[in-house]
Amino acid sequence: MSNQRQNAHIMRLNATGTAQGLALVLLEVPDFVLAQYRPLFDARCIKLEFVGGNRFIAARLAVLAAARDAQGQLPHDIAHEAEEWRIALAEFVVADHG
Repeated sequence: MSNQRQNAHIMRLNATGTAQGLALVLLEVPDFVLAQYRPLFDARCIKLEFVGGNRFIAARLAVLAAARDAQGQLPHDIAHEAEEWRIALAEFVVADHG
């Protein structure tokens, strides 16, 4: 991923002024950018008092760090938690726009 594309995600992050807007950024940001700039994303969640955003980040990055089984599958609890947070953020974004 180019620095220009990474910077675009960070610019969107910094421009976000609502929890709903941040939820959308978190859903769309590539894993690589989220992992590399986690402190910035976490800080923005804290500034906007968006605890769900911090939990989503933790769950999403836990997926990247998790060992897989012999079939390449994630542990069920890790996969389930990440999916639950993804759904919650997606519903939060829709509620704001709907």
